[in-house]
Amino acid sequence: MEKLVTSQEFLEKFGDIESAGYFDPRFLNDVHIGFSVQRNYPENIRFRPARNILGEVDSVAVIWAVCEEGLADAAKNLIPVRFRISLMSKYRSKYWDYNYDDKNCPTKDSVVASANSPKPLDMDLTDGCFYDARLGKFLDENLNEVSGVFLLNKLFIAHCNSVHLIMGAGIRTKALLNKAPIFFFTKTIACIVWALKNIFGRTLDESLDRVTYFDGYLLKNFKVTGDDFIELAGYRAAKPVILLFAILATFICWYALPVDEGTYLGNLIRSDFLLLIHTVLALAILDKIIPDALFWGLNKLIALRKRWINGALRRNARARTRP
Repeated sequence: MEKLVTSQEFLEKFGDIESAGYFDPRFLNDVHIGFSVQRNYPENIRFRPARNILGEVDSVAVIWAVCEEGLADAAKNLIPVRFRISLMSKYRSKYWDYNYDDKNCPTKDSVVASANSPKPLDMDLTDGCFYDARLGKFLDENLNEVSGVFLLNKLFIAHCNSVHLIMGAGIRTKALLNKAPIFFFTKTIACIVWALKNIFGRTLDESLDRVTYFDGYLLKNFKVTGDDFIELAGYRAAKPVILLFAILATFICWYALPVDEGTYLGNLIRSDFLLLIHTVLALAILDKIIPDALFWGLNKLIALRKRWINGALRRNARARTRP
């Protein structure tokens, strides 16, 4: 029996991945056995990667591979293997924000052009792939032997094809159906990510040494880009938060004004100091407390989703090893 002990051994089972175009393997620090690799996007797809002033590509596809030894059946025959692929900025994985004065940073024009092109779909393969500890080989959902490079290529090609006008529709539909059992978690998580980005101006970056889909985001992944800041009443907040504050303030004024003297709102409106204090407090709640609470809830939901997926993996591995 070839039981895997280290991430290095797991990586070696995938064969010559460098010849297949994969580079920069990194061992994961949030799991016992796992690694991540990167690959550049082909030139013939609709997605346009960001580049720096030297023409070097910044946007890469990252694949995380994890061997779930703890979810194997009692006989330790088939060990579930899960994958994730996602678009990532190499520069943003190292630094808090873009610094367009840095020659290694992608240019602002290329970042905008990349954001306006179709984005490849983040994909997760959480079922249907196993490592056979007796044979030391990978098996697909039909228990046929496959190579590690084949598994990486299969996920990478589907990821790239997700931006295709015709094939992309089928891939996205299939991905949605595959996530049906965890639809509540996935949809709620997606809504929180959307709200953090579009309402509160937060950016969530993934890490090369961590499988965010299963293990959540770190505080260093929770960012606000410099281009999205604006100052109001001496408080520096994200532009979407300022817009939200303006909308709420307009609604409150429309609903509450005019106010009588001697009332709370009356004293507030007639005092520049109190009005400033309340404005800063409201901005702090909108720009700090609420986003932080959503970030905490997001990670809790990711943890619950992982628990559900691991349970399904364990049941599937047991079912496939029954005589």
